[in-house]
Amino acid sequence: VQNWWPTTASGSRAMFDFDDLETTDPAESESVEDVALAASAAVALRSEAFTERRDACRVLAQLKEAARPHLAQLLHISESDEDYEVQKAAKNALRSLRRQGISPEVSDPVPVIAEKQSLQSRREVKEEVPNDIDVADWLGPKALFDINGQILEMSLENQVTPNDLVQIWESWRLHYTQRIRFVVKDGEEVRCLQREERLPLIPEVVKLEAAVGSVLLPLAGVLRELGHFPPKEVERKIEEEMKEMQQEAQRKKNPSYRAP
Repeated sequence: VQNWWPTTASGSRAMFDFDDLETTDPAESESVEDVALAASAAVALRSEAFTERRDACRVLAQLKEAARPHLAQLLHISESDEDYEVQKAAKNALRSLRRQGISPEVSDPVPVIAEKQSLQSRREVKEEVPNDIDVADWLGPKALFDINGQILEMSLENQVTPNDLVQIWESWRLHYTQRIRFVVKDGEEVRCLQREERLPLIPEVVKLEAAVGSVLLPLAGVLRELGHFPPKEVERKIEEEMKEMQQEAQRKKNPSYRAP
């Protein structure tokens, strides 16, 4: 397997201190070094060694804007890599980047053919789906939201109000969603929905606005990733993510803890 990590002047493999990377000033723009490192990590995502693929996901999670061109590849790996650790690392990377407003665009091409060939060279891909989850499209109510020109869907248990949606989104650990305005077209009139007014369902599109645009970015990321799932499945996935984060936080409290 070809090693892709940068090496020191002595030729030994360099080690990354992920805690130090996390404290980098988020206002700094991507550097040439970050872009090069992200490109190297993307190559390593196709490595035969699961440790190389896992570590590549972790590096991309820290590279912010430099990781954006490789989000589709991360998304595909998070769903279909043969190794659980790699899938988990890719999901964590996507979640971390999403919270910084960096999410796969709807039009991002997923390199399915190349990735499938790589995966099939190691094993036949098998997807495990919980027995209680219907993998078919959600047949219940759905809402369509326009967020910065992107049309994103959300599966619902029933028709809801803006206040109901804020409660749901807050349960997803999204902050400041109470500041979002719900704009609809009523005939020739464009107006904001009242907080207790029923939200129109598909095919109507509700435009979401906020005085601070960054409030909408995390929501858009979650809806891209989970909006098409049944509501109970979204709750399950988010609870799993929170449990993993809490477990990781507990592990970090151990004096003997070392970052993987």
